[in-house]
Amino acid sequence: MKQKHLFILILIFLCSINLTAQTTVVFAYDENGNRTSRSISVTQVSAKSDIDTTLTTDIEELSVKIYPNPTKGKIFVETISLPENSKILANMYDTQGKMICKKYLSESDEVDISNEPDGVYILTINISTSKFKWKIVKHSR
Repeated sequence: MKQKHLFILILIFLCSINLTAQTTVVFAYDENGNRTSRSISVTQVSAKSDIDTTLTTDIEELSVKIYPNPTKGKIFVETISLPENSKILANMYDTQGKMICKKYLSESDEVDISNEPDGVYILTINISTSKFKWKIVKHSR
């Protein structure tokens, strides 16, 4: 029994020596609370060398602004630094996952949910291969 525990401890130790990695995710937000960028940094340090390699990927180079939130019905969508010939598809879902609105948008457009009941909705914006999601709160008071 002791040999089994010792073998497991040695195996864990040997596996941890070969490679360690650290992932850091940094988000940036605008004044309205919308996420404007996400940066993922992976740092790998090998036990065999003293080299510290950092790989950084910017996932969102364009900016999407959604306002007002909470809303009484109309949500304005603005995109900045849109790639050429990109299509902007907006989908609005209720909390049960039912699509209540699908619309292709221009660089500055609106999505109208005035006819929907008060509540929480999920807005997804698809631009080329990027997908953005927001929680939208609607209340008409």
